[in-house]
Amino acid sequence: MFSLPIQRSFCTYCALSGNLEVRANELTTEGTFKLYLAGRDSLAGTVYGPLGIVAARTYCTRDEFVVFDALAMEAITLSLPSKSLQAILPFPISREDLFSLLRCELPYPDSTYAPVSVDSNKRTVLYMHKDSAFVDLALVNSDGELAAYQRKSPTNQLLFAIEYSNYRQWDSSRYPEHIRVIAPERKIELSVTLDTVMEQVVQLPFRFRLPRTVRTRALN
Repeated sequence: MFSLPIQRSFCTYCALSGNLEVRANELTTEGTFKLYLAGRDSLAGTVYGPLGIVAARTYCTRDEFVVFDALAMEAITLSLPSKSLQAILPFPISREDLFSLLRCELPYPDSTYAPVSVDSNKRTVLYMHKDSAFVDLALVNSDGELAAYQRKSPTNQLLFAIEYSNYRQWDSSRYPEHIRVIAPERKIELSVTLDTVMEQVVQLPFRFRLPRTVRTRALN
C-alpha cells in the first residue's frame, strides 16, 4: 500500500493566492483570493471582486472566528470552541478537518484508514475511515498524495467532497494547482486555481479590526 499523507512536508506558515469560482443555489460568482494558513491551527483569507475590491474577509484561530461581508458591511463573530461554528461554515465538516484537507492531509491517524480497493492503471488506492456518524473515503496516489476525499452519511449520502489535481512544486512545497470542493446538501461548489503557494518568513497577525460602522452579530 502507499504511504498516507498524514503529516506532509508542507510549509507550516504559508500564503496561497489565485482565482476562485463559487456556485451556490444556482448562482455563480468569480473572484480572486489570498489565504494565509498556519499548520492545522489558524487561517486568514480575503476574497476580492472586480477591480480588486475587497468582497469578504475572514479569520479563524483556536479561540475566535470572524467573517466580514465587506459589501454588505456585516460581520459575524464567534468565540471558540462553539457548536455554532459548524452551522456557519460553508462546508459540513469541522474546523480541524477543514484545515487538514487544505493542507492535503488526512484528518485522522493513519491507523484508522483501511484500504478497500486498488486501481493499478491509475496507480491509486482507496482507503476508508469509519465513524459512528459518517464514513470517509480517501483516494491516495502512488506518490502518497491525496487525490480526493469524500465524507458520506451512514446511509451513503454524499455530504462533502474535495478533489485535488496537478500537484506541482511551489517554492519549497508540493501542492495541487486545482482544488474543487462540493457540499451537495448546502448546494455549494467551490473551484480554486492557485497561482502562488509560498512559505512566509514574516508571520503576519491573522486578526483584523472591523470598521466602526459595520453591523456585527456575535454568536454563542
